[in-house]
Amino acid sequence: MFTTAQAETRGVPRTDVARLVRRQLARRLRHGVHMMPGVPSSPFEEIRAEWLATDPARTAAERRDDPEPVIVSDESAALILGIGDLPPGGVHLTSVRRLQSRQQWVTIHRRQITDREYEWVDGLPVTTPRRTLEDLADSGRWEQSHLRALANDAIDRGLLPASDLAASYNTGFSLIRRERRERRLSVRRASEIPRVGSRRAMLTWSPEQAYWRRLRR
Repeated sequence: MFTTAQAETRGVPRTDVARLVRRQLARRLRHGVHMMPGVPSSPFEEIRAEWLATDPARTAAERRDDPEPVIVSDESAALILGIGDLPPGGVHLTSVRRLQSRQQWVTIHRRQITDREYEWVDGLPVTTPRRTLEDLADSGRWEQSHLRALANDAIDRGLLPASDLAASYNTGFSLIRRERRERRLSVRRASEIPRVGSRRAMLTWSPEQAYWRRLRR
């Protein structure tokens, strides 16, 4: 995959790029982003093309050490990580800078993401499973049942360690863990545990203890 701007920096004018497209020697993915012939299609083509378009003059390799990177996030990150089956809802990116796209299906969120909250996956910077789930929980776009399914999927696939889940206690992702804890409590005999929702129940177990109790069963 390459951009018209990348081609120009290597001495290939945009008129020649347009000629390649007309002769079917390159495939146009979006304005300014193209694919060479013979390259297999990828389910992440649209995401990669929109990410490249945010800084079209530089390749992915040249962007690896960006101090303020543009990162694939939210539903797009979940798709790449293979977490759940949420509708993509367009392409979601995150940057600490204020960026805009002309494409109506592209949303660029303005957030701070630390170096530990994203990783490179197949040549793209993608939020970690934990940060992805936290962003989706904070977005307000999904019901708790969707978020619970995402969390279960991430845990079952080994993408989200128990320690990461417990460490997220004060984030938007806590609602997923709280519901998981309440469901676990509800199936225990009343004589064994306090009533769910009572003050005593909330004080009996810490989130970490509740989570590890589930794993031991």
